[in-house]
Amino acid sequence: MKLKKLTIENFRGIEHFEHDFTDELGRVRDLTVIVGPNGSGKTAILDAIWFGLKDILKYDLQRDRFRPEPQFIVRQGQSQAQVTYEFMFSSTFVDWIKEKWVSQGHPELHIPPEDLTMHVDWSYPDDSLTYKQTPFNQALFLMLSRPHRENNPLLSIGSGVYLFDQERAIETPPVDNISARNNDSIRQTLVNWGVKDKVIRKNNNRGNLYVRVQEAFNQICAPRKMGEVYTPSSTDEYFIEFFDSNNLPYTFDGLSSGERQVLNFLVRYFERKLSHAIVLIDEIETHLHPTWQQAMLNYLVRSGDNNQFIVTTHSPHIMMAASSSAIIERGNLNDVPDWQYDFIDETGS
Repeated sequence: MKLKKLTIENFRGIEHFEHDFTDELGRVRDLTVIVGPNGSGKTAILDAIWFGLKDILKYDLQRDRFRPEPQFIVRQGQSQAQVTYEFMFSSTFVDWIKEKWVSQGHPELHIPPEDLTMHVDWSYPDDSLTYKQTPFNQALFLMLSRPHRENNPLLSIGSGVYLFDQERAIETPPVDNISARNNDSIRQTLVNWGVKDKVIRKNNNRGNLYVRVQEAFNQICAPRKMGEVYTPSSTDEYFIEFFDSNNLPYTFDGLSSGERQVLNFLVRYFERKLSHAIVLIDEIETHLHPTWQQAMLNYLVRSGDNNQFIVTTHSPHIMMAASSSAIIERGNLNDVPDWQYDFIDETGS
């Protein structure tokens, strides 16, 4: 499921915004970077994407700071906000949904070529949503809806629309509100995954959550490395070993704030098992060294999960990591205060 085109009218501070997310060959780009200073409407674009789809995917408001009242949604002086979405479904995604649908005991879906794209119109405050009703669309939205997932614990579909806010918490469908976890929670989650993975030892590392976090961390935070879960012979407590640029070991308690932020994000990302999803990330650079900002972006795009990433930033380093055709400019980065470029060198270089 990919967002091909988006049109926004009178949503929050946006009078009109229109963007086609496809490349010169008509394929939806894996990455779009929305660049601009604070107050330029970057986050409003992300909010327009997930908020307008809340009813069709059947999830509640998740972000604590989000105000759904009409006076906070509809642009001042206007009576209605409108968002139009055009989605594109690849043959791989369609086959994937068809397989999951049949596995739930439903009859096989027959999908004509014209149903591989879909227009959805949403308006507010009447909160009306219209789209062409087809057997595929009905099956798609039922399977992506949160209640259906909760009632089918074996149904593994990590598609839909997800928002990672600045605290790195998954805030939107199709999961319940998950706040950014504290260090002990992140540590325990990783230990649990590491111990489980050692016992199961799946042949396919893509199903091995600890290994996926480990591989991602080692690429993003290089030359620092994340080692294995271990327990000293004198205790039953589990530890995670890390190595600095000189290959000297240290524990979870010795992680820098940037490393903790990377792990917090990766745990949230991998535990959802996202695939064929629209992933929205607000200010992806938060708390990260410029080198890691670019490495994080490169890793996500190349992760092989067939996700579409739409991210916001006011970091020139993120902007430089993306191709010019993938950038939406919402203002001059020269307007960004100097303090927003400050960082602590945590790369070990």
